[in-house]
Amino acid sequence: MFGVLVCEACRLTLTLGDAIRRPSGEVIAFDGALEKPVDGELPELTRALWKFLADHVGHRLRVASNWDDDFEELAGYVEIGGDELDDIPFEEYLDGWPG
Repeated sequence: MFGVLVCEACRLTLTLGDAIRRPSGEVIAFDGALEKPVDGELPELTRALWKFLADHVGHRLRVASNWDDDFEELAGYVEIGGDELDDIPFEEYLDGWPG
């Protein structure tokens, strides 16, 4: 299972990474973008997360997982740090942001 931070109003996502879970199934953390090192070793992801939160103050945000029924719909959203044509690279998203 992996998690994605979503702003549905802006149709924007940020992949949080694989869920780290307890044996009970409770999610306790995310390990960073898929197939990459843990969060602490990804300063761009960390900065992008803080900027995402700041940019979307007052918006309804949610953490979706690939287990959610509507997850396929999120594939049409723009992804921060994604590699599709319409996605926004971390460098571009963070350009000029002081945080």
